[in-house]
Amino acid sequence: MNGVRTLGNGRWTDLLRARGLYALALVLVVGGVAATPHHFRNEPPVIVLFYAFVDVCLPLGVMAATAYVSQSDFERPELRTVTAWATATVVACWALYAWSRSADLVAGEFTGTLLADMFLYGNLGAVLGLIAGANRARAAQNARLLHRTAAQQDALEFINHLLRHNVLNGLQVVEGYGDLLEDHVDDEGERYLTAVQDRTDHMAELVGNVRVLMRTLADGVDRVPVDVSATLHHEVSVAAAGHPEATFESDLPTGLTVLADSTLGAVFENLLTNAVVHSDRDHPRVDVSAVREGDDVVVRIADDGPGIPESLREVYLREGEQSATSTGDGLGLYLASTLVTAYGGVFTIDTNDPRGAIAELRLPHVEASDAVVGM
Repeated sequence: MNGVRTLGNGRWTDLLRARGLYALALVLVVGGVAATPHHFRNEPPVIVLFYAFVDVCLPLGVMAATAYVSQSDFERPELRTVTAWATATVVACWALYAWSRSADLVAGEFTGTLLADMFLYGNLGAVLGLIAGANRARAAQNARLLHRTAAQQDALEFINHLLRHNVLNGLQVVEGYGDLLEDHVDDEGERYLTAVQDRTDHMAELVGNVRVLMRTLADGVDRVPVDVSATLHHEVSVAAAGHPEATFESDLPTGLTVLADSTLGAVFENLLTNAVVHSDRDHPRVDVSAVREGDDVVVRIADDGPGIPESLREVYLREGEQSATSTGDGLGLYLASTLVTAYGGVFTIDTNDPRGAIAELRLPHVEASDAVVGM
């Protein structure tokens, strides 16, 4: 019940955001209905229908448009712009009509029909004012959003610079001193040093993932043909050299091209690294394959580790789950999911048989002879 009540109150709040427009629309509706009898006297059916449309349908349309505008994504300054334009146009139409009938008004011929015509022109003015006001408000909103986007991009670039020059450099210093200490610690201290080194590697990986995500959010994705076979072959070679304790088996036919960008290599690097560093085996095994399936190229990276529980798969891949309070676990999977989705593909995680996990990337295939390697 509380959830329903909150939703209802929120909708009423949205409706009441444009109180000025509602007041104007209400005046036009009441005036239009009151003016209708004066326009129906001794008129042919076609004229009666015209007046019914102008006196009744137009103000009701203004009321409906007001309800739509009040529930839009316009902020209060934009709503005030729409209200000002609609009101000013109605007043201008009334003033022009009064000026055109100034002789009758001076002569004191202020009849019901004249008043009815005032609302007729007011209704037309309200429609024109709403259209013009909404256009002006949308232009102002676009300018505000553009300014906000530029400010956010500047902030992302600053944070990226900070991560690259401060955090990563600091982690490299810690890692270097840790390597120097390896020959100077006893058996009891070795496990503490190993924990420090493992945590340093984890933080460096986390910073790298964050930087890739930030670059994607700031610059967007410009898809080009990428040779997925060559990219995978390169990343498997790098992973094998960096993890000699692991076994990498690959089945990568040539000629597989997808629509992606140069960050695709970082996606493969993350998944291959995760398959090894999160394994509970002394000698992990990773199987990498790529195959053409219809209009897609399907890449599968399978490991023999502990696997990922289904409940955590949803958490890692769901938008908004990676917050400032999270430890960064699963950020590599979220990175893969975000980028693959931006490429127009689908990223899923499944269970390997008999144990482990399978990361599957389904990317749109494209025929291209000038594909680039996403490194």
